[in-house]
Amino acid sequence: MTLLVISALLLVGWAVLLEFRRRWRARFSGPITPPPPPKVVRALLVVAVVLLPVGAVAVAAPKVLCFGGGVDTGITLRGLFSAAELECVGVSDGGYDFSGGFADGEVGAGTRARYEEVLDRIGAQNDALSGDHVKVALLAPLTSPLSGPRVVHEVAGLAAAQERLNAESGSPKVEVLLAHMGTTSAHWEPVVDELIAMKDDPAPLLAVVGLGLSQDESKFAARKLAEADVLMVAGHLTATRLDPDGPIEHFHRTAFANARQFDATTKALAAAGVDGTRAIVVKSNDAGDAYASTSAEAIAEQLGGQETPYRFGSDDEGVLGNQFRIISDKMCGKVDPARPDAPVAVYYAGRARYLSDLMGKLDAESCLRKVIVVSASDAAVLRMGGQDAEAAKAWKVPEALEVVGRGKVELYYTPLADPVVIGDRPRFAPLREAFAGREHELDTGWAVMSWDALHVAVGWIRHAQAGDPDVVIPKPETVELATQATFSDAESAYEGASGTFYFDAAGDRVDVAGDQPAVVRLLPDGTARRIG
Repeated sequence: MTLLVISALLLVGWAVLLEFRRRWRARFSGPITPPPPPKVVRALLVVAVVLLPVGAVAVAAPKVLCFGGGVDTGITLRGLFSAAELECVGVSDGGYDFSGGFADGEVGAGTRARYEEVLDRIGAQNDALSGDHVKVALLAPLTSPLSGPRVVHEVAGLAAAQERLNAESGSPKVEVLLAHMGTTSAHWEPVVDELIAMKDDPAPLLAVVGLGLSQDESKFAARKLAEADVLMVAGHLTATRLDPDGPIEHFHRTAFANARQFDATTKALAAAGVDGTRAIVVKSNDAGDAYASTSAEAIAEQLGGQETPYRFGSDDEGVLGNQFRIISDKMCGKVDPARPDAPVAVYYAGRARYLSDLMGKLDAESCLRKVIVVSASDAAVLRMGGQDAEAAKAWKVPEALEVVGRGKVELYYTPLADPVVIGDRPRFAPLREAFAGREHELDTGWAVMSWDALHVAVGWIRHAQAGDPDVVIPKPETVELATQATFSDAESAYEGASGTFYFDAAGDRVDVAGDQPAVVRLLPDGTARRIG
């Protein structure tokens, strides 16, 4: 909004200058001719007449050029003077259509339409608010190719949670904001600055949920929010140590850390008689991807004595295929000569976008008779096969299901939340109701995590009122006290759609029953089956 005000003031100044110039010229048309102004003044007037409108356009352009997604003054074009991608980012109240930010081929028309529908739903709920309320923002790369249709599931879960929370008798009511950090989260800093500035609004920002993917930009954003004493509840950040330098204050997450995810799978495989000493680890080469790096560290620690992980990573599909072929060849040395039919395990520390390529190479390797590929929660994206044909093609979901169908390669992973695992929970029923006709959007787990994250954040905000009817909007410091007293131990656990849990001192999820994350196996029809 500030840029548009400055632009308007420049245009007003230009109009005033033109009027002054007109009146000055009129003085020369009478019988008495005044002396002309000095040359310097005339030159300055000419320069001002030219530069003021140019300046007005330049100042307004970053806002106006983003109006294609809707007239939302919270969204600005960034990247003009940096190496980051040029894109429209910022904070919206639901009135901006982010679906146009997906690259061609990433998602289909149906997903784009659903995204717009969900955003409109949040915008309508925000518009319906009256009186005292607070703000909670979803901070995320809302057009990330590593998220795909799952980002729509995440926002849909948020919209459903907002609707349910605001329909309850509790207060304060919640305005949900959508803070887009950019496709790769490169514009995290100005967006976080915008959120921090909202702490002093009449309807203050009291919490941030989401936080994006497990990568460096999310860590930087979380650190800056922590310095500003902003409460955070991440929905699907699973990197065991998002920041190797230590825990981030005010940071919590509703998802299991990936170390716990791989620990659950390792134990399940050991119980099934799979020899972990013959396993290999395959790791993404992306140094900024904390999901991959912490996964590899966790696996090495759990298996013990593992050799250096085999690395992969390239934007060139041919190079990537060759890397995976070399890795599959190396697997031949892991086959037990005494038990050639025994399965060999491959632990995959990377994004599921490339899983199909690796599975295809393993399936084609003649020396291997049985292979188990172990991944973490990101592999749940392969459950979206029947939802969006265009996205499924980009992620090579049909190829993965075809490989699984031949039986030689099996894929095990730990979902964030899967109806196969938690569908019978009473607390899951409201989600089924909210997603009636669209139950498939619950399969990736992002909607469930988003639902629980907003419920946890609002639970803390409402508990901060401490039963005082005169406290409509609690102070941030009171909310912080509520986080220390609520959902912080087994006695005050949160009973959510994904389970009953609390947060330890580092902000990590701890299930009351001591449950490990569930392990599932991907089936050829795109469904999943729980193991053990």
